[in-house]
Amino acid sequence: MKEGQVGNVGAMAQSRDNPLSEIGIDQAKTLRGKVEAVASDPSTGTSGEVRFLEANTVWMSPLTRAVQTGLIGAAPACERIGKVRLVPNAREKRNLGGLDTSGQEIGEDVMRRVYTCTCEAGLLKDDVKQLCKQNFDFSEVQLWKENMES
Repeated sequence: MKEGQVGNVGAMAQSRDNPLSEIGIDQAKTLRGKVEAVASDPSTGTSGEVRFLEANTVWMSPLTRAVQTGLIGAAPACERIGKVRLVPNAREKRNLGGLDTSGQEIGEDVMRRVYTCTCEAGLLKDDVKQLCKQNFDFSEVQLWKENMES
């Protein structure tokens, strides 16, 4: 943990749907570099990494930080598949008192929040627009914020 993060952990547990921090954005960018390297030369990846890039569907938790991580980190897979399904049951398990596993938005507003939070984290608006150009399936996130996992 970097200096100053300890206080953020407690704050996260008491707030809803936290976006990635600058550190998280940097980690997602690092992941993207690794994914792009395997996408351009599959012989550099493990069998699991290659199979990941051969997926025919993408599911993401609709929590802001999960969508940010997926869109930034797995951009080559998302772009190839062209559709992202937002699935509430893909989020972390909700814990008693852990508000951070509850969504803040529903439907298309999930992506508006992702766009705003990602721009606020320092990514260029044009880059964020490109990431958010996917075809999203919002069918499961119309009323998902407070539902427990099934």
